[in-house]
Amino acid sequence: MSSQYEDISSTVLRRMKEGGFNFAQIHPIEFYAVFPDEARARRAAGQFRGESL
Repeated sequence: MSSQYEDISSTVLRRMKEGGFNFAQIHPIEFYAVFPDEARARRAAGQFRGESL
């Protein structure tokens, strides 16, 4: 991974800490991905443990 992305990640994490984010707590993260068809969506979902369709 390039240092550009590492710098972006470091900046985000630092700002979260400065804002009072509690890293000792579990925080569920929800995101969505859109696929062109169901077959490709199921193939991608099969690569993740504990994920749902």
